[in-house]
Amino acid sequence: MVLPVRFKVRRASRLWRAGAMRFTAFLTLVALAAGPAQAGAWPRGKGKHFASAALRFHSGTGADWTKSLTYYHEYGLSDQINIGVDFGGAISGFDKLIFFASVPLPAMFGVNISSELGVGVVAGEAVVRPGFSLGRGLSKPSGWVTLEGAAEYFSQSDAVDWKLDSTFGLTLSDRAKTYVQLQTGHQHGDLPFARIAGSFAWQLKPRLTLDLGASTSLMNSERYRLKFGVWREF
Repeated sequence: MVLPVRFKVRRASRLWRAGAMRFTAFLTLVALAAGPAQAGAWPRGKGKHFASAALRFHSGTGADWTKSLTYYHEYGLSDQINIGVDFGGAISGFDKLIFFASVPLPAMFGVNISSELGVGVVAGEAVVRPGFSLGRGLSKPSGWVTLEGAAEYFSQSDAVDWKLDSTFGLTLSDRAKTYVQLQTGHQHGDLPFARIAGSFAWQLKPRLTLDLGASTSLMNSERYRLKFGVWREF
């Protein structure tokens, strides 16, 4: 049975308000310490945590801004298996709460590969989210490249959203990193979108990193997007 759109929007609004309160607590915890982010293609390591939180602002004109809140937490259940939670904005723009697990696959040509499966709720509807990550570290220049994709299958409406993000990052110094992303995707009922994003990460002190970024639309997305985030690894 397909849920009425109006009901979904009201439900998403309630989830948003509840999520905003939780985010404040999450952000306080995340800001205690941070380390360099690693893409999903690399196992986290047994007993190790990675958490990130971000506040984003979106505008199509530069005048009227909306905000979104995200929180991501990954834990190394073993040396090979990561589990975690992904909370905040989904591909569709509605709030999501996804629990996931990822496992590495055999590397090919120096490229790390992992597969992921997540289950949860987006805008009040149950979803299944398969995904994958490819990643390779660089030595000259020091940095990394990744390709990450995922699809969200809505169990009640049979709709499917997808995204595919490509990242190129550089390590500028022991404290500074910068990276650029090509973000693409498609929400059911809308045209495919593409954005170009740039970010700068600065280690404020050991285990505390600030991540600032901005993006603009290449097609069918908001013209202006700003990001203020933090990373934590422990």
